[in-house]
Amino acid sequence: MNAFFRSGPLSVTVWDDWTQMSPQVAVLDRLLRLSFVVSGTELIAVGSVGTIPKLFSYGSRFEANLQIQREGAARESKAFRIAQSPKPDNPLSAFANDSECNSRLDL
Repeated sequence: MNAFFRSGPLSVTVWDDWTQMSPQVAVLDRLLRLSFVVSGTELIAVGSVGTIPKLFSYGSRFEANLQIQREGAARESKAFRIAQSPKPDNPLSAFANDSECNSRLDL
């Protein structure tokens, strides 16, 4: 990606709107709205024709990586909860769980 940026001092102001994040709004309709105001004396950005598609490509990759991390964290959390919960249908499982907790306290 061929790009060049140069600027004088910049002032960036960000406003956020969290009104759509309430539990009354469906999960898929919850949006966080951000508004940006950038002011300064000079901003020069020079790039080739391929710069913009490349930036979009990086954004897509970043979004895909975040989604993969969310899915992995959800799987790990589910596996942890399953591993830590005693199995009530087997009385020996509850006994083993209590024994494990007592032995940890003894150590």
